[in-house]
Amino acid sequence: MKSLGRCFILLILLGQTLVPIPALADKASEQKQRNADVATPDALVRAAYESISGPAGRNRNWDRMRNLWLGSARIILSSNNYEGDAIYEVMTLEGFIERVSDWYKQEGFYAREIASTTQRFGNIAQVWSTFEIRRGSSTSPVVYRGINSWSMVINKGRWWISQLNYDFESSRTPIPERYLKQP
Repeated sequence: MKSLGRCFILLILLGQTLVPIPALADKASEQKQRNADVATPDALVRAAYESISGPAGRNRNWDRMRNLWLGSARIILSSNNYEGDAIYEVMTLEGFIERVSDWYKQEGFYAREIASTTQRFGNIAQVWSTFEIRRGSSTSPVVYRGINSWSMVINKGRWWISQLNYDFESSRTPIPERYLKQP
């Protein structure tokens, strides 16, 4: 009887320390997604757009986004000021997240690639990705279009974003037709 009591206590203690099976399955699924996100340059771009897109009231998947980027990567917004002069702003990924996370959550924000061109040589890749942005819902009218120029490197069997340059379309700088078609 004593040994039965000890077994019961042991089972209770083990039950408190073991990770539930659904949690293990969720972790395995998350790891599988992370591996798929970094398998190719195009997968990196797709994962980046998916990470920042979503309905109002929902946090974005910033952990997924962080998994795509080198720690030293930069995001550079190139645009024009109100006078039409070229300007740029340099941010780290964390600076970008801090800048946009509340707005994306409040508004609902959807970014989607509409065309892209990928070039690769050795351990580097460049993706020119034409995008459109919708606010509110994924079916709302397009409010912005632009081009992302993604620079990437491969290291230890996976791809990393090393830099992103982007600019928005305007009446002065419409997107050329060649960037609106898939090759």
